[in-house]
Amino acid sequence: MPRIFRLCPVAAPDDSADREAELVAAWRQGDSVAFAEIVRIHRRRLFAVAYHKTGNVESAEDALQVAFHNANRAVARLNGSHDLANWLTAIVVNAARDESRRDVRHRRIVSRATETVERTPEQFGTSVARPDQPRRIERLELGRILLDGIGTLPDPYRRAIELFHVQGLGVADIAIALGTNVNTVKTRLARGRGLLQRSLERRLREGGYL
Repeated sequence: MPRIFRLCPVAAPDDSADREAELVAAWRQGDSVAFAEIVRIHRRRLFAVAYHKTGNVESAEDALQVAFHNANRAVARLNGSHDLANWLTAIVVNAARDESRRDVRHRRIVSRATETVERTPEQFGTSVARPDQPRRIERLELGRILLDGIGTLPDPYRRAIELFHVQGLGVADIAIALGTNVNTVKTRLARGRGLLQRSLERRLREGGYL
């Protein structure tokens, strides 16, 4: 039966180190509960590392998933001579580099594909619209307007907005991901929200939503 590790409200540094050692030992024995707890503890910091390497939320998330999969497969090689945080970080960095290379290849493919002539709806034939299709299209359109608005922000503001509002990272973790300080992150979030609000209002008026 998997061992359940009780979480203490406040743990002293030594207790925390002992608990992590217990988690690693259980993980090496195939305990999925211990692995899930290690993922929970380290995920936010490791996502910041992946984002810093890829510069893209989706790519960072993909790299993180690959890294945890690779770590789970390689856990037998993890022993007392390894620092868990550094060991996981090295795996995430490698996964992020691979993901960045895939992103470059993907952009090249997309660029070539956009050079082809798009087929018109008539070429696919007509289809009967479902009763809820107009509402679904409207939701998709609003979502696209929001994502487009975020994407058009100046890079420092865009990254901060994506990490905070899309990925759910805290200000301190965003500072790590962007290689800056907490005050700068707060400033970028405030200015980015202001720019985004004005952009969305203009786009919604143009689309007839306001």
